[in-house]
Amino acid sequence: MEIKTIKGALLTAKRTIKRTYNEKVVKDSILNKEDGLVTTEFSIFLIHYTKKIDNGFSKTFPTISNQILWTDGIKIDKRTVLQFSRIRNSKNRKLSVLFILANGTVFQISPLSLISFCEAMNLEVGRKGIYYFFPTILLTRLSGKASDKEISTKKKLSIIAQINELEDSEDVEFSNSNFSLRDFDSDIVSEIVQVLKSINEHLSNIEKKLYRRKKQ
Repeated sequence: MEIKTIKGALLTAKRTIKRTYNEKVVKDSILNKEDGLVTTEFSIFLIHYTKKIDNGFSKTFPTISNQILWTDGIKIDKRTVLQFSRIRNSKNRKLSVLFILANGTVFQISPLSLISFCEAMNLEVGRKGIYYFFPTILLTRLSGKASDKEISTKKKLSIIAQINELEDSEDVEFSNSNFSLRDFDSDIVSEIVQVLKSINEHLSNIEKKLYRRKKQ
């Protein structure tokens, strides 16, 4: 059954939350045509409805897309995410963002992870506002079958990480921000960022070797 509205997305989100976390929904509300909130006993979820993933990520951010071997992403209003991350939360509920696709696929990520990665990598696009454009390979899948491409990409990234004998993920940080892998809640994320770091190091080593050859 196709999901056509944010109201349908909220219903799908509540079913997914119940099935995945067995948490009782306390209340839900609609923010706009694309976003809503679901509050449970222990969590608050920002629900973002979008008809399908956007394969334009590779065209918008070709360098990053090539490095993570991935072409698809999801856009979400930056202001909405920032406001959600600062939501009044007196009971210290866990904050999560759920992306609901029209075909019933559900992805999850923490708002801190989404904000940190997009700010560190400058993954923003402008279209009647400012939107974060997040690669779906970094999202946790709660519902929906993973494609062969997704499974294959994650395997490749994992193999690359092992071959390069990368450093412990907690030590990997971006020098141009306060971004740290400690903010992330998915193993594949740390692998991908480690791969990016490793690629840059290898490129630097190659440049040094070429320079030495030229001098000989």
